[in-house]
Amino acid sequence: MSALIFLASLAFYLVALFAAVRFLLQAADVDSRNPVTQNVIRITNPVLSPMRTLLPSKGRVDMASLLLVWLTEVGQIALFAEQPALGPLLLGGLVQALALFANLYFFSLIIVVVMSFVAPVSAHPAAALLRELTEPLLAPVRRVLPPVGGLDFSVLVVLFALMILRNGLIPRLGAFVGL
Repeated sequence: MSALIFLASLAFYLVALFAAVRFLLQAADVDSRNPVTQNVIRITNPVLSPMRTLLPSKGRVDMASLLLVWLTEVGQIALFAEQPALGPLLLGGLVQALALFANLYFFSLIIVVVMSFVAPVSAHPAAALLRELTEPLLAPVRRVLPPVGGLDFSVLVVLFALMILRNGLIPRLGAFVGL
């Protein structure tokens, strides 16, 4: 039975992950000709295309992807909860979705930093995608804290903020809703 629960949990996680990436791709206005972007779109289209007829995008905000992330997180919580109450279940889905987005950005930034040391001018599609994906977080910080002597401290500021979110705020929100 635990193997089935593990597989179901993995399936929920992968659906939420791909839907979250799809949401971020549209929100960051990532190049749609990138092969990685095209694969994410191809994978998520069977589920998101019907949802988009009912819930269209609002500018760069892909409402269908966001709804799918939330619904899969709610489903994953319901899978493990004994007798979930509706309120904590729905709010828990929001908390888990927030945690997923924070983790996606955190690990994307870590990979971008490592790539900047290993292959600073890499033209690999995944490298370009991650740079484009993280730029909307880094650009506002760069306007306030410009690079000094060739060193970009905006990544450290954003990583620190994400660490506070991941290790401080999200666990407290989770405890508040009963996760």
